[in-house]
Amino acid sequence: AALRAQVLGTEYLGTSQIVTLKTRDGTTLRAKVPVDVNPTRGDHVGISFAASAVSLFDKQTGKALQTARDDRPGVRRG
Repeated sequence: AALRAQVLGTEYLGTSQIVTLKTRDGTTLRAKVPVDVNPTRGDHVGISFAASAVSLFDKQTGKALQTARDDRPGVRRG
């Protein structure tokens, strides 16, 4: 993948896991991935994702920002 990041840690949730990543420019990302993916702290991994599944948050307030995910049928904001 063109976008690369370093694994900072993982949190297992049973049927999935949250992987915390840091990109080269210092951006922190969290990705929900299947448990059969086995990242280890310090690994450098490629990242790809569907824009329609992304959630973004304001760095200052922590509030969710509107994204393409909100345009899906059945999604309510507020």
